[in-house]
Amino acid sequence: MIRLIFCLTFLLLFTYVANAQNGKELKQALFDSLEMKYKVCLEQKSLSPLIQFFDAQPDSIKVDEKFLSAYYGRRVVYFDKTILRSLKELDSSSLAKDNRFEWYLKEINKAQESCGECSICALEHKYETFQTLKIKHQFPTNEKQSLLTAGYKETKNGLGITAKYQYNGRPYYGLELMFGAQHQPSYQLRVKDTITGLLEHVCGNSLDFIPSIASVGFNYNPGERRYQTVFNLVAFHNPIVLRLFQFGVDYSPKKNVFFYRPELGFGYKGFHVSGGYNVVFLKALRNDLDSWMLSLGYSYVFDK
Repeated sequence: MIRLIFCLTFLLLFTYVANAQNGKELKQALFDSLEMKYKVCLEQKSLSPLIQFFDAQPDSIKVDEKFLSAYYGRRVVYFDKTILRSLKELDSSSLAKDNRFEWYLKEINKAQESCGECSICALEHKYETFQTLKIKHQFPTNEKQSLLTAGYKETKNGLGITAKYQYNGRPYYGLELMFGAQHQPSYQLRVKDTITGLLEHVCGNSLDFIPSIASVGFNYNPGERRYQTVFNLVAFHNPIVLRLFQFGVDYSPKKNVFFYRPELGFGYKGFHVSGGYNVVFLKALRNDLDSWMLSLGYSYVFDK
């Protein structure tokens, strides 16, 4: 009797695991097919293949939250790839009358309704589309508040400033003014789980990104009363530090030294550390400045 119960238990458990594995494989095949249809849509510049694929699914699949999220998500990304660029050329009054933008709003609303807990991700996409089209002032206030409550942080564009400490055998303290700077901050969008009531991370931006088009900086060494003027063209400050077009002049009581200083390093949430090498143009002056340099700093971008 005990052996019979054991065998039946094992059989039920095996059947359950096999069915679960089979269901997982079928669902993965479904999502793979959805992705293939999306690529066909891009090639044909038409949503018809995706719509036909959805219509052919049984009702049990059409109400599946994950499938609906993926389906409407792909429809929205199709808009990004094929239509958004042409809408950028329109002013706000023309945009409001454009059928394509009206279609997008309907699509993103469907994505929000179908996605359940990840509807905040669809809302994030909607806000960033409004930003791209330069109509973020028209974004609904209540939806913007929902984003901020979930943890959204807005991208800043404008002037930036960097405070620095540098050392190459002698200390330098400096400030740098960045032009055409941008800060895309890291953040996590969190919503309450409907079952546990706990906050759950659903999407967001994992890395800080701070580039600048150009910059001019001033460094000062109080001990020797020497200072530097440094010029940069196209630099990155987070998550990596990359300065390949950095030139400057080192002024001292005795002589002025022109140098080229490439830098490489890493950053996190505005803070960064990097190493660079001063390449002096005139051979006779290299002993005075030709050396490695360690740089520590913090960058901040002011919004327009």
